[in-house]
Amino acid sequence: MMHNYDEPVYLISIVAKILDIHPQTLRQYERENLIKPSRSNGRVRLYSQRDIDKLNKILSAKKRLNFESQK
Repeated sequence: MMHNYDEPVYLISIVAKILDIHPQTLRQYERENLIKPSRSNGRVRLYSQRDIDKLNKILSAKKRLNFESQK
């Protein structure tokens, strides 16, 4: 089943596995207003493919900054 790019369908645990990060990192990024996942009626965080792509960019930038600071 294909989903729309902006359709919020991924649970936080799935996104954490896809990105190989801890779910708490995703919660922290939300607190820092770097990402704004949708919420289900039960207040469950749901992420779209657009959110995942944005998170990939954030993680890549963070790695580059950490690398640059170690030079």
